[in-house]
Amino acid sequence: MRILYFSLAAVFSVVAIALRVLGQPTWTAVVAIVVAGIFLALGFVVTAKNHEPEPIVLDEEQTETVRRMKSEGNHAGAIRQVQLWFRYASTEDAGAVVRGVK
Repeated sequence: MRILYFSLAAVFSVVAIALRVLGQPTWTAVVAIVVAGIFLALGFVVTAKNHEPEPIVLDEEQTETVRRMKSEGNHAGAIRQVQLWFRYASTEDAGAVVRGVK
């Protein structure tokens, strides 16, 4: 469905350009752009609904880095570092990972 919505957005965008090139009234091109925007928004909504966050699993180097940062007393820095490695990690999720590293 996502591909259909994005494809329709692209088609209506091209239609809007074609309408202006062919000398049609401006309002027709504006309507086509609005419809393209609606389909674009629908495509993003479907994409966001189907998105599942990746699990946070540290490799050996990352685990060692977090362990070192915790031993230095930089717990907050370790949480921020996990968030840098895993783009969509919340502060709570990153904190749970950091607390789990011994």
